[in-house]
Amino acid sequence: MGQRTSVLSLVPMSASLDTTGSKTITRFANVAEEEANQIVGKQVMPGRIQDAAAERGANYIQRGLWKPFAVRDGRLITGQQQYSGARVAELLMKTLGV
Repeated sequence: MGQRTSVLSLVPMSASLDTTGSKTITRFANVAEEEANQIVGKQVMPGRIQDAAAERGANYIQRGLWKPFAVRDGRLITGQQQYSGARVAELLMKTLGV
C-alpha cells in the first residue's frame, strides 16, 4: 500500500497517470518518518511522501502517529501506514457496494 503511494509521487506532473495532485491523500507522515529514523539510527527512506504530496498539490492529511487511518477521494483510496490495511479494505468494499 505505502510503496504504491511512493511510486505515485515519482510520476512526472505532466504524465496522464498523475493521480495525487489536488487529491486528498494520506500515507506515512513526516513525523512517522522521523520516528522511524530515530529507532533505526539512520535515514530509512530517501524521500518523504508527505513533502512529495505537498509539492504536487495534494491535500495531505494524517491521523496521528501509528494510528490506523484511510481516506477516499474519488477513485483514489490511500492508507496512512501498515496499520491501515483494514481501513483501506473497508473503504474499498464500501466504494464497491459490497
